[in-house]
Amino acid sequence: MGICCFPRNNFIFRVDTITNNIHTNRYNFNENCEKFNDMPLTQKEIYINYGIKKMRAYKCTLNIDELNNLREHFWSVKISLNERYRFLRQAILYDSDKCEEYLSKNGFYTLEGCINNCSDFTKYVYNIPNYCINDPYFEKILLNVDNNRQPIDLKIYLKYNDQCELFKINDHYTGKMLKNEYYELQNKKNKNHFLNIRLFFGGNEIKDDEYLYQHKIYNNYCIQFTPVYIFI
Repeated sequence: MGICCFPRNNFIFRVDTITNNIHTNRYNFNENCEKFNDMPLTQKEIYINYGIKKMRAYKCTLNIDELNNLREHFWSVKISLNERYRFLRQAILYDSDKCEEYLSKNGFYTLEGCINNCSDFTKYVYNIPNYCINDPYFEKILLNVDNNRQPIDLKIYLKYNDQCELFKINDHYTGKMLKNEYYELQNKKNKNHFLNIRLFFGGNEIKDDEYLYQHKIYNNYCIQFTPVYIFI
């Protein structure tokens, strides 16, 4: 599956959330003690994201459902051992600036400048695998435009920080058409929204004239968007 997740005997620190005392316990194979390794990195030294979430890009052969299930399993196991992992799970949803602010507010600090390795007032070390922080990186190899191709219906999630919107569209939508769907939906909801956004999938930008199918975007995939700030 491209990831090695296996139980092993190990020492785990348990944090008592009421007294903030630290206890050292030995967990065995049957007590949810698992090691979660990073996904394999890209051959080229490519970095994605910025700030506290800047990491070396990784490769992934899993489909989006499998990857999300793997992420959910990680958080479920870790939160069952230490409730403060809930804060880290929430922090991951934000962009790097808000993520750093949220961590500091809740008593966390990074050990090496990245959220993948951090600690807090308990001195417990929290390790987070790369696939739970960023989406995988895909080389930008666009499919050729096929004028005879039949559109395929899709459910797409557009995400920024903790904002997430569902769109029922098809894969013949262009980047520009998807942006317009976002603007129209926010107007219908009478929400304040960004006047201009950029769309990204797998670390690559979806240009206004590019079709979703050219980026190999399938059902239930998540597309990231970022605001475009215009300074006058």
